[in-house]
Amino acid sequence: MAAYMKYAAPGQYHEYLKRLAAKWNLSGKFRMSPDAGWMESQSNSPSSSLPPGTFKTSRFVCSWIPGLET
Repeated sequence: MAAYMKYAAPGQYHEYLKRLAAKWNLSGKFRMSPDAGWMESQSNSPSSSLPPGTFKTSRFVCSWIPGLET
């Protein structure tokens, strides 16, 4: 059982995931076809680390289509 606990414990690579746990603000430009004008998008992506630090969860919220949350 101790061996399983050792392998299940967060390791050095989980420290990288902890640094990504934040509220990310994003902006971008896109167009629907090559001859269309550019549209701008403002989004945010809150993410957090789940206990005991072995998983990360993110949620992406986009504002370019009202009411759309993906």
